[in-house]
Amino acid sequence: MIRKATEKEVEILASIEINSGYEFRKKIDLKKEIKRIKEDFKRGCEFFVFEDKERMLAYASLLINNKNLHIDYLSVLKKYHGKGIGKKFKRFFEIYAKKMGCRRILTEVNNKNFPMIGLNAKFGYVVVDIMEKKNNGKKVKKLLMEKLIS
Repeated sequence: MIRKATEKEVEILASIEINSGYEFRKKIDLKKEIKRIKEDFKRGCEFFVFEDKERMLAYASLLINNKNLHIDYLSVLKKYHGKGIGKKFKRFFEIYAKKMGCRRILTEVNNKNFPMIGLNAKFGYVVVDIMEKKNNGKKVKKLLMEKLIS
């Protein structure tokens, strides 16, 4: 089940991020992650969690502006990778984007994150830009992927 998260759950969201097994960056500091998520709440990000039997297994953060839904983060506990949670979130994003009157969904993906690139492609996202960004002090290439909403 996907539901909206609250600011009271920041520590749990940070814990999911730390334990997501995201291999394209160094170890994450819990305090810094909590601070980042709190700042994201303040700047207007909406957080959603995927729960199974009342345990949070994944979260996503979204930001809507100019009729665009931006997927900031989609993190799944490493133990639950490949279990279809990402697919459920992708379906949820489309429904939510339509409900909010968005024209497109945008997301940035590390160019080496082949599972997420493939999942996005399956759902009709296309690469519209390639950018070089800093991620924890390290230069990385990011693909900006887009899906138009009809």
